[in-house]
Amino acid sequence: MLLVFLLLSGAGGVLAAGFAMPAVGVASAITNASAQLFDELPDDFNVLEPSQVSVIKASDGSQIAQFYAENRIVVSLDDISPNMQNAIVAVEDQRFYQHKGIDPAGIVRAVVSNANGGSQGASTLTQQYVRNVLIEAGLQNDDDAAVAAAKAPTVARKLREIKYALTLEQKYSKQQILEGYLNIASFGPSTYGVEASAQHYFSHSAKDLSVAEAALLAGLTNAPGMYDPVQYPDKAKTRMDWVLQKMYEEEFITAEEYQAGLDTQITDLLKVTDSVGGCGAAGSAAYFCEYVVGEIENSDIFGDTEAERRQLLLRGGLEITTTLDPAKQKNANDTIQAYVPTGDPSNVKTALVSIEPGTGRILAMAQNTNYGDATGSDPTATQISYSADYLHGGMESNGFQPGSAFKTFALAEWYQEGRSGYTVTNTTPRTFYSSDWNISCDPDFHPEAWAPKNADASENGRHTVIDNTAMSINVGYARCSPRWMCVASPSWRPIWALLRPVGIRSTPIRPSCSVAPRPRPSPWPTPMRPSPPTACTAPPLPSTRSPTRR
Repeated sequence: MLLVFLLLSGAGGVLAAGFAMPAVGVASAITNASAQLFDELPDDFNVLEPSQVSVIKASDGSQIAQFYAENRIVVSLDDISPNMQNAIVAVEDQRFYQHKGIDPAGIVRAVVSNANGGSQGASTLTQQYVRNVLIEAGLQNDDDAAVAAAKAPTVARKLREIKYALTLEQKYSKQQILEGYLNIASFGPSTYGVEASAQHYFSHSAKDLSVAEAALLAGLTNAPGMYDPVQYPDKAKTRMDWVLQKMYEEEFITAEEYQAGLDTQITDLLKVTDSVGGCGAAGSAAYFCEYVVGEIENSDIFGDTEAERRQLLLRGGLEITTTLDPAKQKNANDTIQAYVPTGDPSNVKTALVSIEPGTGRILAMAQNTNYGDATGSDPTATQISYSADYLHGGMESNGFQPGSAFKTFALAEWYQEGRSGYTVTNTTPRTFYSSDWNISCDPDFHPEAWAPKNADASENGRHTVIDNTAMSINVGYARCSPRWMCVASPSWRPIWALLRPVGIRSTPIRPSCSVAPRPRPSPWPTPMRPSPPTACTAPPLPSTRSPTRR
């Protein structure tokens, strides 16, 4: 209870003229309400895992993108330089290894200093760790009230920190508490924990921090924005020198190391590496990245609600290994850029998806736009994927027509019915009327007259189904059978029955007969030439393997 009194004295200004009060005054100064409040506080305190960066990787383990609400990489104390451990103890809690969570001597020292016009905190590292954990718990639970309570400048908050700190010291070792603090505290305006901060400011791990680098980081915790060495190098240098002095006074460094640190300038230390989160940093794989994000946000495997799934992605420290093949992704992007480059005056848009037969794994996904929002300098930039449905980054109207890619499934159905690829069809254009159709999935739907055309007049005449496929002849597919037509089938249900096992879902689009205008001339050989798209939309197949926590 003496500790409670000391805290209340400091907070309420009881000792405005210095610390001098007999023991009997101590007892009378503690109000019954404060004592009851302290006693009623729970003494169980569980340390939660702090938010960490989630990483999306390609199949070879290379990084595609990272996501975070707080840029933090948790590491063990063995992977944090002793210089950093000593620096934070010297500047934040010199008696850390002696006290049991609360430092009565530190509280007295702070009360005397503050009563005489100074400014000195009395919270131990353990108390600061408690406060950071409470704030982090509120953030992870999206509980603004809990975050505010953990930051409130009230006696109630301090009492809670004291009780939790005492409990924490009974459950965890000093090394565990120090490790927890160094991983959860902010060491920069946009970085949390010493590992992410070391990588940001110095481009190397916290394990390799020098005395000067450790002093610089330790000086940031008090006010990360105010002492940011990038924005305010002079203030950061003054703060760093003060930390070096504390390290020298606590005999963590020698006189030579102290002087060497003082002689070190901020510009000598900084080698800044900015960490960009989100799919915008994924380069040509940005739309694949967006597909993966959509898979996570829309799957109950990752949480009951979309908000929970988003929190898991931003704070869960997931390591998500995907099916993307970097070499094939590069080839896909190079091919698209050679065909219709990004920003081409024609304003033609194209996309390419490579899917592994037999598994449905997406190996590459590219399109000829830059990922992002359109600007004056890049008016064609977009976050919309031309290869995916709405849930995976596509258009809200549920994507685009699959085009002649749909002929693949129609051909599969043709062969499943036992038909021959050498069957000859008349590929001369003709008009199909409503009476030509028997659309069993929507018998009340009567399409308008449809007159499909081929991409080139040389495709007219008579061709086998194999030829129709090699040259992607539209009329050949439309006329391949009077009983079962490959593209616009009078029996749509068999086609959808074929599509569902490979992951393509039915859409609310009504059956329709449609071909687009002839595409621009292609540099590809005729069998590979893209032909006009037909109706129907189908999303790509699932792209990710199960993520794991790091």
